[in-house]
Amino acid sequence: MMVIFFMILGQMVLFLPSCWADGTVSQPSSRGSDFRLFSVVTGSLDADAYRLWWGGDGTPEAGATLAVGDVVSRISTPAGLRAVVHARGLSSPDGLALHPVTGDLYVAEETAGQVCRVSGDACIPVLWGLSSPEGIAFSAAGDLYALEDVEDGRLWKLPAGSADPLVVAEHLDAPEDIELEPGGTFVFTESTVQFSQPLQYRTRVSRFDPSSGQIVQLRQDALLWSYSGLEISAGGQIYVCNEASGVGTRHSVFKLDPVTGERSLFVTNLVAPEGLSLTAAGEFPLLVAEEDTGAGNGRLTSVAENGSRSVFATGFLNIEDVVVDGEGRIYVTEDSSGMVLRIEPEPSPVGLGWGWAGFLILFFAIMDGGGPPWLGRPWNASRTRINSPES
Repeated sequence: MMVIFFMILGQMVLFLPSCWADGTVSQPSSRGSDFRLFSVVTGSLDADAYRLWWGGDGTPEAGATLAVGDVVSRISTPAGLRAVVHARGLSSPDGLALHPVTGDLYVAEETAGQVCRVSGDACIPVLWGLSSPEGIAFSAAGDLYALEDVEDGRLWKLPAGSADPLVVAEHLDAPEDIELEPGGTFVFTESTVQFSQPLQYRTRVSRFDPSSGQIVQLRQDALLWSYSGLEISAGGQIYVCNEASGVGTRHSVFKLDPVTGERSLFVTNLVAPEGLSLTAAGEFPLLVAEEDTGAGNGRLTSVAENGSRSVFATGFLNIEDVVVDGEGRIYVTEDSSGMVLRIEPEPSPVGLGWGWAGFLILFFAIMDGGGPPWLGRPWNASRTRINSPES
């Protein structure tokens, strides 16, 4: 019986569906998505994922919500990459920032009025009581800054290691994004398009000095422009989105001189660009989050240093921001689904490795005439009986 058991076990582990190196077994669904059902590491059933996968009558549920770690198959990525759920159940997730010391991902929840830190399956609030927070950024020391995207907005600061936030700037005109410059100052955008009459509408890019609290305007424009997402290269070059691109203009991303504020057109023909991200080292390519290219569909576009562009990933719902970590993983906030998605390399399947493991277990079981000790039977039990004095 023991030999038969191990023969069956060897076959089972050989044909395990999609056993990945991160310790999860994925079962492909009829909807084309993957649901983590069983943890190889803990040897336990993921009950929440099981309920999402199977309906009460034992059939897959249509439109079941994805769990953290599940593959989002509607996202089309370049070969060798996949999109998975990094965080879910968020309230209008918007701006993203990576902690400069820990590497933890922080997310602004616009509707909930808070900023949270993603930790495993949870998102832990660290700053709350805000009014429509959108852009967030860290200083090199780990101080968190958050902008309120409202008519009379404020810039909040949560000092590193503190639980007591403070307002460091106020009376801002619907500020949207904020980014750290190499010298320790910050650049942020404002746009009153949703709060003012057309002839009174203004959008601007300004610099904030945290050491003095001083704000200096770099550039102000009107009418066809609405500055939203920002990014700053390792050399200090400022890149800024025009979220009005696709509505009356095709001018999508500008380069701004960090000293004079003079702008030059960098990218055209994007639709509603909202977020920008270079690599963690501040190098190209530049990823652009296009919020809605039509019918609520977001898109990621990759831009080279010479301004040439290509579609990087499609299949999103409305998206707001994008950031790239030090390992090259890409994080995207999907506003309408309440999720943060992570684009990462496809893991190498190890199903064959488990098959060989099963074969080896079977081989030693036959040779020693016993089974592994965790089954409660001594590994050399039969040999011991043969060689015992009582035999």
